[in-house]
Amino acid sequence: MYVSQLLSEYIKTKKINIKKCAEYFQIDRSTLYKIIRGERKIPNRDFIQQISQYLYLTNDEKKELLNAYEIDRIGEFRYYCRQHVSSFLKEATLFDNRSFAVNDTLNPILKTGHYTNKYDVEHLLYELSLLESKEKDPHIRILGQPTHTLYLLRIVSSHIPITHLFCLNNTNELTKDTKFYNLSVLTNIMPLIFNNDHYSPYYYYNEINAINNHLCFFPNMILTTRYLLIYTADHSSGILYEKGETYDAYKMLFNQYLKETKYLITNTDDKSDVIEDFNCILYAPPIGALYQEDDPFPVTLKDNDFIESFNKHSMYLKQFVKCNKDHLSGLYTLQGLRHFVDTGYTIDFPQPFYQPLTINDRIKILRRLKNFINTYSINLVDVPEYDNMSFSVIIMNINTLYFQIVSASGTIKTIQLHEASLVMAFNDYYQYILEEKSLSKEDAFKIIDSYITQLEMLKE
Repeated sequence: MYVSQLLSEYIKTKKINIKKCAEYFQIDRSTLYKIIRGERKIPNRDFIQQISQYLYLTNDEKKELLNAYEIDRIGEFRYYCRQHVSSFLKEATLFDNRSFAVNDTLNPILKTGHYTNKYDVEHLLYELSLLESKEKDPHIRILGQPTHTLYLLRIVSSHIPITHLFCLNNTNELTKDTKFYNLSVLTNIMPLIFNNDHYSPYYYYNEINAINNHLCFFPNMILTTRYLLIYTADHSSGILYEKGETYDAYKMLFNQYLKETKYLITNTDDKSDVIEDFNCILYAPPIGALYQEDDPFPVTLKDNDFIESFNKHSMYLKQFVKCNKDHLSGLYTLQGLRHFVDTGYTIDFPQPFYQPLTINDRIKILRRLKNFINTYSINLVDVPEYDNMSFSVIIMNINTLYFQIVSASGTIKTIQLHEASLVMAFNDYYQYILEEKSLSKEDAFKIIDSYITQLEMLKE
């Protein structure tokens, strides 16, 4: 057990008298010995806090002991997977969604042959991406594991199709840096999801350690309209071919492999399709979701059909929630609520949909939110690290994960993700937030009342 080994090390290092320590905690000396030897579990987190104080542990030592306690309590994979999901959500705002201009002075003819260093290979990726932007019918095909170098493809125009094949891990083993590999893959392709409205990732399963350690000359490939580049996993070597027999052979293999893979995400960028997405969510067995009462909606859109469709769906959704309140649960972050009070924008609908709500409307929503929390399984959670997330809405059920984002082209996209290991990771993290970060109903009401008072004062 991690925590017992660490605790034993601290006690030996600091030369703690076991008898006096047991007396301090009012437990038998034999019980304390069993805890130190890992024969008995630590009773709770409070014990960790108390013994950290008794041992005069530094903040880093105390944090290490608490982390060890959590690993013993829920398991190593689950613990680090939660940490990784948290990092993914915190870093969402760092995904670069800037567009880039194409360099008209680029030489349209590239030198074919063998490239023998990382700089040249990655510069080739850059040049191939730029050249493809000038093609009449562009399409980039990639076979290879997603890495940070995919950022080189940010320069590709958002309208150019990118088809990407890669492997996901079929085990629960952590990487050397204690990361969940499949979530690392999702993190690495997020720049393309944000920047390209036609990015299509496909996956297959295998043991990723076996893939990484497999002896293969050129496991990665990028295929454009005119060129084929095959290159090593570390980008230290590559061969560039012009269109010809070798090009055609690789393109044929790529299309064959594509038939054996599954589509990782589904993009939805039409406003009416976003409404239809909710039906898919609501009729699946839900675990966690974000719901809001029918709010004032001062839309300034010219699309009357969409407004009518939205109003109908809003009434339907309200009725659905009432009929199924025992099966629904959701979280509102204190940070998102604070943002709404300050700006008049909710997270439920992206800003392009409407003008900021008036102070009167904000007060009305806050009062409704109190009733909503009182009636349904809704919790207010305090998660300071998510003060400024790029995801406006995250919704999940037992087999589907939905992100809503605004892409680099300004398109509102709903991303549907069905891959089992990723969906389970986010669902588990949702449960963790629910258990560890939720405010009591009384505290939630006090905070909401304070915001109402603050807004009332602005009216005067």
